Amino acid sequence: MTSNKLKFNFVDKQFEAKYRADQRAGLLFNLFAGIAIFISCLGLLGLSTCTARQRVKEIGIRKVLGASVGSIAQLQAGRSYWYFCPWSSSHPLHGGV
Repeated sequence: MTSNKLKFNFVDKQFEAKYRADQRAGLLFNLFAGIAIFISCLGLLGLSTCTARQRVKEIGIRKVLGASVGSIAQLQAGRSYWYFCPWSSSHPLHGGV
């Protein structure tokens, strides 16, 4: 008699092992994407804080003259928009390519 024994595995166990590796990769991808988004939000916060500190006198004068908080926020948002406008126009979204 030969000593070769039949080795068998269930297919669902093989798929589960492969799928588990894909789940780990997806989890790592989501984790690093979240960290990247958090860091970019910190950068945006730093940029807006920097521009607000540079314009403290202007904001104070506008407040004294009766400007609302909404108009000052709109002024800050409008100015920071021009920092991101060239970047967004130079990087168009590619649909699935």
